[in-house]
Amino acid sequence: KIDYSISTYPLIEDGDVIGAVEISRDITKDINVQKVMMQQEKLASVGRLSAGVAHEIKNPLTTISTFMQLFPTRWNDDHFRSTFYPVALEETERLLCLVHDMLDRGKNRAARLMPVDMQDLVGNLVGLLAPLAEQRQVTLSTQFAQASSVIRVDKGKIKEAIHNILTNAMEATPEAGHIDIRLGGFVLPGGRPAIRVEIQDSGPGVDDAIKTEIFDPYMSTKDARHLSGGTGLGLYIARRNVQAHGGMIEVENADAGGALFRVSLPVERRRR
Repeated sequence: KIDYSISTYPLIEDGDVIGAVEISRDITKDINVQKVMMQQEKLASVGRLSAGVAHEIKNPLTTISTFMQLFPTRWNDDHFRSTFYPVALEETERLLCLVHDMLDRGKNRAARLMPVDMQDLVGNLVGLLAPLAEQRQVTLSTQFAQASSVIRVDKGKIKEAIHNILTNAMEATPEAGHIDIRLGGFVLPGGRPAIRVEIQDSGPGVDDAIKTEIFDPYMSTKDARHLSGGTGLGLYIARRNVQAHGGMIEVENADAGGALFRVSLPVERRRR
């Protein structure tokens, strides 16, 4: 098959059309180059999608794996069983939801909004990290305001966002370091009441040169810290999920050292 580009121009003399010029050009090579570029873009899109799915699946798998690794030595521990067994079941359900979401990826699925107590959600996530923190001698401290922290959100999406930030903090914190988690009320621009979660680690902080890029996809500094390499999607997914709820996520270097992440979620979402 040969593709041609044909252009025709009139020849005009004294205001009259006396003929025409036709120019044809073989553009087969150009068309083939465009097809190759389109195919490469499709493959790149599949790669980005696969990386995102892998990251979303990794978190619940890590939780289940932690439970299974500890279970043989702590199966007589009633507190351990009563705490981690329900969480492992919940993470299994979360994996099933992720699979269903993948099958329905082409559909615009509405958010599964439900009343969620953010103190319970954050507290459970801190509990999931407790065994790893104990191994690395990292102190996890929580400070929750007494006021109600129940808001309507997609629990799975917000849980994933907070989990990604907590995991990032854990990986950035050196052994014998500490991570502070705070939760309380906040007022968003425009006067909207919100719930704010603050996560502060005692790691090296965020380099000013990448502070504006840290939420970009595939942005990762884990190799530079000699830690396990990451996909660079954790904070990108966290921002995407928070912004989908009309919230905001910020990062800065704390005065005491380390990175400070702030996640603010409106108590009531604006109607669209």
